[in-house]
Amino acid sequence: MKSEISKYFFEQTGKHTPIPEGSSDRVKIRCPYCSDTRKHSLDRSMSVNIKNGQYKCHNCQKSGVALRRKEEKVYKRPAFTHIEMTEKAKTFLLQDRRLNELVIEGTHIGSGYSPSKGDYVAFNYFLDFKHVNTKYRGIAQKAFHMEVGAQLCLYNGDALKTAKEYAIIAEGEIDALSWMSAGFVFSTSVPNGAANNTSYLDPHIYEFDHIETVYISGDQDPAGYNLALTLADRIGRDKCKLVSFPIGVKDANECLQRYGLEQGKELLRECFENAKPFPVEGVEMVHDHLDEIYTYLVNGYPETLDIGIPGLCMLMSLFPSEVTIITGAPGSGKSNLVDAMMVNLMDAHNMRMAVVSAEKSTPLHITGLVKKHCKSAVVPGQEALKALEKLNDYIFYISGDGLYKLEDVLSRAERLVKTRGIKALIIDNLSCVDQTGYSSISDGAAAMMSKIKSLAKKYRLIVFLVAHPRKLQSNANGFELPNGYDILGSSHFYNLADNIIAMALREEFVEIATRKVKNMEFVSPLGKLGMRELVFDRATGGLYRTVSGQELEMRKQKEDEVFDLF
Repeated sequence: MKSEISKYFFEQTGKHTPIPEGSSDRVKIRCPYCSDTRKHSLDRSMSVNIKNGQYKCHNCQKSGVALRRKEEKVYKRPAFTHIEMTEKAKTFLLQDRRLNELVIEGTHIGSGYSPSKGDYVAFNYFLDFKHVNTKYRGIAQKAFHMEVGAQLCLYNGDALKTAKEYAIIAEGEIDALSWMSAGFVFSTSVPNGAANNTSYLDPHIYEFDHIETVYISGDQDPAGYNLALTLADRIGRDKCKLVSFPIGVKDANECLQRYGLEQGKELLRECFENAKPFPVEGVEMVHDHLDEIYTYLVNGYPETLDIGIPGLCMLMSLFPSEVTIITGAPGSGKSNLVDAMMVNLMDAHNMRMAVVSAEKSTPLHITGLVKKHCKSAVVPGQEALKALEKLNDYIFYISGDGLYKLEDVLSRAERLVKTRGIKALIIDNLSCVDQTGYSSISDGAAAMMSKIKSLAKKYRLIVFLVAHPRKLQSNANGFELPNGYDILGSSHFYNLADNIIAMALREEFVEIATRKVKNMEFVSPLGKLGMRELVFDRATGGLYRTVSGQELEMRKQKEDEVFDLF
């Protein structure tokens, strides 16, 4: 840490500032900001905590934290471009995958062999015509990996620069090459399959503006359909069409494998011509959802997301398009619970989020998220910077003064769906949202919930709303655990919410209960409402853990002692 502090002061002042040895965490040094201007220039007027980097000069009052800020993210460039083609790679691409030889020769595909990868094919990624990444695909075994620390973008994404009438986005490089083999040269692919994080679209997002129609060609499974909807939400559903394949055919390349290059090309052209628009707001037909319904019937309901809270995850999981309200008495930890779920969505599911944080200032809120992400109440300087860099990529704050206008919040969230690919919206709390302009509080609540649910459904957002309850009864254990109709303002919050979580703080633990779960059949492992007792663990930055056996025994002893008094 001493060397980091010295480097920090050098970056700030251009002066070499040695940090002396000391018997404690605090040392005194010459102030690099004011010592040269002082009569007693050798006076050590600055105190520095060498453990956390905090410093203060007792002469000029300059203070801060000596953390070396990272420069704008620098990506690792691949060492070289793979362009050589082995006979095994040619056989794999031309015979096994039935791709067009001219396409293979013109798309900078390479291959090679290594003891760790075996024989592999290398797909070179270019952005603005510069080689930025390489994806390796094992020939004998379907194993993928990309260059560590390199930039993500669309495969063949530079084709978007000259596309006008159409562009195709496939789920894999070989699928994109299959479309190219069928004559559709403006074909691209996502780099990481059906993952939640679509940051690879960021460098391309405005290039879709001049393209008339974007055809999305995902795999015929729940993950592929989810990817298609996510891409359409970012690009704009009004200009996207969904490509479907014949029953039993998974993707574009399977058309070529099953029917050969020539017949497969004709089939892909038919799929292109028969692509259907995505459902738009206001009017829906059965056929608008045919692909989604078919995947549910054949493959079962889609996989839901772990809520990330021990114990509570047995009562419910998260499903896109749903609005979840968290309520509880003051001080019960509503905001902390939401923050813990946010960090889990970011860390476990690579999910980007928009946040309205009225309970805390943005710096304080970010500080809490860093502690949860690092699972520590005390975070060393450089580890904090690394965490902040990640949060900067995943969390976007919707700011405002005083009461927020709901229309402003929702329009900014919609914009973040398209420009940053957010998949969740958090409003903490509902009392900060302006509900004036309605004839009654009940009408305002109904209108608010309807608008929020409409946005959630349109973009398949996971939405968390923190809401205060009405005045609750209290007893020796604290406030009672609220039910759904205890939410302050109107019964419409209970009626229109998809899920409701209630909280109550006890002396040694927190009670967290589900009061409403909409899609119980596939989002609740136990299939019923329930309650769990959890410990709020400040030692890990405010995360939750289940009550241990020792803690249960101690509680029983206390209860027995109280009973003995009577």
